[in-house]
Amino acid sequence: MSPSAAVTVPSTPLLDATELEAALCRALRCEPSALQSLHCGGQKEGGSAEGFTSKCGSMTVDAVVRGRAHKLHLFVKRADIKDMADGMDSFGREALFYLTVLPLLERSWRRRDIPGEPLRPDLGPAGYLGTDSVMVMEDLTRLGYRAADNWVQKGFDFSTVQQALRALARLHAAALLAQRLDGVDLAAAAPDLLKEHFFTRRPGTVGRRLFDCAADIVCDVLLPRLQPRLKVPQTKQELQRMRDLTRDLYPNLDMDKLRAEDASKVLVVSHGDAWPNNVLYKFDEQGRAEHAVMIDFQQARLAPPALDVAMYLHISSRQSFRDQHMDSLLRGYHDDLTRFTMERGLDMTKDYSWEVFLASMKQVTPLARAIAISYQHINSGNPDDMEAFFQDSEARERMLMESEARAVPVARWFDAEERYRQIMQEYVEDLLQLPRAEAAA
Repeated sequence: MSPSAAVTVPSTPLLDATELEAALCRALRCEPSALQSLHCGGQKEGGSAEGFTSKCGSMTVDAVVRGRAHKLHLFVKRADIKDMADGMDSFGREALFYLTVLPLLERSWRRRDIPGEPLRPDLGPAGYLGTDSVMVMEDLTRLGYRAADNWVQKGFDFSTVQQALRALARLHAAALLAQRLDGVDLAAAAPDLLKEHFFTRRPGTVGRRLFDCAADIVCDVLLPRLQPRLKVPQTKQELQRMRDLTRDLYPNLDMDKLRAEDASKVLVVSHGDAWPNNVLYKFDEQGRAEHAVMIDFQQARLAPPALDVAMYLHISSRQSFRDQHMDSLLRGYHDDLTRFTMERGLDMTKDYSWEVFLASMKQVTPLARAIAISYQHINSGNPDDMEAFFQDSEARERMLMESEARAVPVARWFDAEERYRQIMQEYVEDLLQLPRAEAAA
């Protein structure tokens, strides 16, 4: 029970009394003493909302403040793999985004009413509480948003990918507006946006361990099994060459280096972990995506806009899709970014022209390929095995952090499933820029 509220704020399975009180007071913009009545219900834990490093749930709160009734729909994330979350500062980073950065971006984004544009969660859900182990935010599923179903197996259509890139364009545009029109120094307001725990080569960091593990899987599990399927010399020397090339790629996953060398010299608030699991969509009656919003800002950082774009495209889509739609999607993102800023009084056509954007994309695409295969050799695995990992946090942590533990399921999936072999072949060919087997056949 919370001692400070006028009513009893209960502890719940998702939040203790102190956490719930703090979240409610921020959401309702009131002091604890203003809470006149309170009822918690509709609590749901775990399930499909569970994340790789967190356990998630949702709840509904009916509250009366100063005689006015409110209904809040809360989404709760609590660190499950605590050591990994702490090592990446993922909850601290997300709290920084929701409680400090997002209000600055929202103010700049909504600086001017755009005719015909509805009020909606364009930049992300509202944040109500953030600590080093728990996050509370607006539950967007109550507004009709949902995750894409079974995207690894089914893939995406053009409109769904387009809406995700549009969500990134809004986020990036808001950062440009804040910096260039409203005079917000984001690096000063949130210095931790320049600290890196994920894309870093500093020895001993969680990020380095994750990507070293990914390199081990590619070099020691995938390449030896894939070589007979690849259009490369079938020699030990060629296998070693591909391994060396792979090992050489991963050290380039370094954000400090990328920021220093980026062709655009434009930094925005980057989502930092832009892949389909971190996007919610609203679909129309025909099942077509009509709006998307980014969630899970646990790796938010200041970075070139192109990194989010390249990362999302390479993780979310197969090569055949990119062959067909890449130019249209890139032009659509750039047009959206330019339009969003222009509508609000900022002309970016010179500082972030199409040519500048393409030059930045060229620099970050090799990194996006390395990130993509790091994610997809896990995501593309047997769904039943993945479900089992989510039931056991210790097994999940070993699978994410230890090469030996991850090699076991990856080898099993590769040896058992032709579909998995085809996907891994495609990602390896893309990673190392090898001739595609189907094109050479």
